[in-house]
Parts: sequence; C-alpha cells; structure tokens
Amino acid sequence: MRRSHYWFGIAFVVAIAGLSNGVGIVPPDHYRRLAENPYTIRSDIAPDNYWQESVLLPVLANLAGLTLPHQFYGLCLLAILLGALYLAGRLRDPSDPGLSLALFTLMAFSPLTIVMLSWLGMPDCITFILTAVALFTRSAPVLFAVCLLGALNHPAILFGVAGVMALRAGSGENAVGRRHYLACIAGFTLGTLGVKLFHLAFGIEAMSRLDFVLMRPPGEWLQMNASHVGMRIFSLLGCLWPPLAIATVMLYRRDRRYALALVMLMLAYAVITFFTEDTTRVFILMAWGAALHALVRYARTVEAKQLRQARLVLLLSAAFSPLHPRCYAWRDSIVPAPRNGLRMVERAARELPISPSGR
Repeated sequence: MRRSHYWFGIAFVVAIAGLSNGVGIVPPDHYRRLAENPYTIRSDIAPDNYWQESVLLPVLANLAGLTLPHQFYGLCLLAILLGALYLAGRLRDPSDPGLSLALFTLMAFSPLTIVMLSWLGMPDCITFILTAVALFTRSAPVLFAVCLLGALNHPAILFGVAGVMALRAGSGENAVGRRHYLACIAGFTLGTLGVKLFHLAFGIEAMSRLDFVLMRPPGEWLQMNASHVGMRIFSLLGCLWPPLAIATVMLYRRDRRYALALVMLMLAYAVITFFTEDTTRVFILMAWGAALHALVRYARTVEAKQLRQARLVLLLSAAFSPLHPRCYAWRDSIVPAPRNGLRMVERAARELPISPSGR
C-alpha cells in the first residue's frame, strides 16, 4: 500500500465513521453557553455547576470569539479531525500500512468516536488530542504541556495519561523515565492549581465532581448501573472488545506483568465509571489510550510466527467494526448513536446558494 493509498483509506474511514454515526449535541448545551461568559458562576445553565471545573475549552472559545453554535461546534469538530489526523500519522508504519489502517479503523468505529460525535461540544475533543500526544511523545516538556492543559480541560485525562504512562513503562520503552513522570506530576499539579486560581480570580464557586458523586446515595448508583448490564458493559469498548481480549491473552503468554497491568487498569476505570452518569463516555476517555497501546504492542512485538495471526485478528476486527451496535450508556438508559450524518449532508446541500444559471 502506497503512502497516498494509506491516506485515502484514512479519509474514507473518517467519512464513513462520521456519516454513519452522525452528530448530536447535549441538550443543556453547557459548554457552548459557558463560552459566552466563562468568568462568572453560571448556575443559570444548571444548578450543579461542576462542569465549570473544565476551564480550557470555554475560555479558548470565548477568547477566539467562537461562541455562536455553528462556530463553537465547528471548533470542536475541527479539533476531533486534527486529533484523528495526528493519530493516523503516528500509527502509520511504512512496512505494514494495511495493519496501521486497521488499527485506525478500530478507533474510528470505537466508543471514543461515538461519544465525541454524539456529545459534540464537550471538552472531549481536547482530551482526545492530548491523550494521543501522551501516547506517542518522547519529550518530557511536551508531556508537561499535555498534563497542564489536560488538567485545565477535564480530570478524565489524569487517569488516562497515568494509565498510558504505566503501560509504556511496563512495556520496556527506553524513552520513558523519571523525568517523564516528574513532568506529568508537575503538569497536573500546576493545571489543577490553575483551575483553582481561575475560580478565585473571578469569584466562581463550582461544585466539585467528587461532591456531585457523594451527594447521591450509593443505592442510586447501584440501581443505575444494574440496568441493561450486558449492553452497558458492551458499550464500554464496543468493537474493541474482541481484538483487545485476544491481544490481552496473547500478551499474557509473553509478558504477564504487562497484561495484568492492562486488566487492572480497565477494572480501575470501570470502578471510577460506576460513579458517573455518562458511563460509556467517561470510561472510554480514560481507557482508549491504554487499549490502543496494547493493540499496537500486540501487533508489532509478536514473534514472526505469530505475526500473521495478529495481523489477521486485527484486519478482521477492523473489517467487522462498522457492524457492531453503536450506542452508549447514559444514566439508566442505552442510547443509540444519532445516525443523522446523511440527513445533515442532504440538508447542507439544499442550503447551498445556487446561481440562476445553475453554475
């Protein structure tokens, strides 16, 4: 596969994934409305204003003057596309571009894409880009910047990057050392402090996400998570379940510590997710980097005689990934993806200005 063919394949996968999934917006429109004025308490949007802990996206949109719906959501969509291009570029292996395309396809049809497009306007687009950079960078200063910006954006990235760094260290990467861990700690610390200082400077009193969790009785969380258990578990990883399960078993045979660390990470993410309303979204934002790291390691570090098997597993998984149910768990419900992509294109085409001559 030539380089041009690889990028054509990436464009095709992005188009199919986007059109088949469609785009949705969270009804309260929290962050877009917050971007209009992020410098005060916005209890007018919702009384439980824990989402004001996410400072980066609304402040960036406010400073750039991108607060109208089409501007704000266009900014979020552009961030997702830039993140996808970065991910495709870092996954590309000139020696096996077909396998690289398969890995990208799995992520394109995974719950990560489902929740980012179904909940467009959330800080997830920035979390996606920053996690992707943390997954591949070897630079301690870059990691510091990632963690600083991530802490300003959404706390999910703290757990996601920590998991990625643990797996990178466990896989024996020489590029990960003490200075990288210190850079992450410093970035997270300063970013968290930055959020506190921002609130202090503008007199903003925001409910913490921990307070939001504790204000509900444990029985309510248990009741919510007991609904639609099978589909709720499936929605956490979606099309990633089959290849990740096979990869974990095969990696366990060669590197038991790495495989056990991966399983423990996923269990830890599941425990955290138990105390959230947007189950699928929070889980995949934390877990996708670790899942992709495991798949890449499975595909590219197996012995020669196992390479064919790994390649077949990933190629078949990618081929069937568009056929998996696309849905996410929200509170006690399983919600399907919007699937309005084609209707949106048709509506946009009808609204295009056409000259009287038809040109």
